[in-house]
Amino acid sequence: MHFARTATLLAALCAGCASHSPVESRALAAIDNPNCPPPQMFADEPIVASVGCLPITLTEWHAALTRVVPADGIALSNRERREVLDRLIADKRLVLHAIETGQHWTLKSQKLFANTLLREQVYTQVRNEDFTEEDLRTYYVDNRSDFTVPLKRQVRALEIRETDDRTRDEARAHIEELREQLLVDLDSFSQVASEESDGPYRRRGGDMGFVSRQGKPGVPEQVTDAAFDVPLNTLSEPIRTPDGWYLVVAVNERPEVMRTFEQMRGAVLRKIKSERLKMLTDALQDDLRDDYEIAIDRAVLMAPIETIHRRGAMELPPEMDVQ
Repeated sequence: MHFARTATLLAALCAGCASHSPVESRALAAIDNPNCPPPQMFADEPIVASVGCLPITLTEWHAALTRVVPADGIALSNRERREVLDRLIADKRLVLHAIETGQHWTLKSQKLFANTLLREQVYTQVRNEDFTEEDLRTYYVDNRSDFTVPLKRQVRALEIRETDDRTRDEARAHIEELREQLLVDLDSFSQVASEESDGPYRRRGGDMGFVSRQGKPGVPEQVTDAAFDVPLNTLSEPIRTPDGWYLVVAVNERPEVMRTFEQMRGAVLRKIKSERLKMLTDALQDDLRDDYEIAIDRAVLMAPIETIHRRGAMELPPEMDVQ
């Protein structure tokens, strides 16, 4: 099942690398399958990594990164970036496995290959009738919190950021000035936020919608905590975050709602089925893990890129080992 490899190629790829470091090379791994793309097809496109004969281009890498929302709402962590690369590598393994069954590779066929392979080797193995009523009820009891709608509060926030033109002390002085104004007239919060806030909810008068204790992407943890710590319709103290200062007020509340098994039976089936599918998909990926060479060009991987995230330039991590 393995593609052709030579000791010379491996020695060249690993030269100067520690045993745990990613292979640094733009060369695609040598193979003998004519259905794979010729290396010259990507001569003008920087290659971040290759899995067997299939490249992960810089364009693919950028696109995959910008589709992921950072947990902190600001920039992807090293762990999050590695997870993105691991998913791309896993997809390429599935494509290569499909090629070995005789499929002909094209740029547009890769996703189709992976989906077809999963449908044939994984999805057909999991059917609704495989799960008994007892299985579903046991899963519901063991994961009851997943079927509970948590307490939520409608939160409004006003953010004053520290910038090159505004020091930390100046930002704090401004947020305190706005707080004094709002203590006199809290009903004007939306108007003041739409005029003064530097945050992404400025156009909505600072309204973040309903937020649970678990938070919301892009909302600092300190802001979420304050929204639940202060009484309803009470203005918070100035809140310090990595980006600047916030004022928060919670204007409405939705209580926690526990859904019964009968109400959630369909959702329980979907979740237990999804977990079984993931388990089988992971098992297939484990079977394929050692079948293809992985080469990573760390120079391309580490190059600064522009992303959709708020801070713009994002430096990629110096090490991102892939097993």
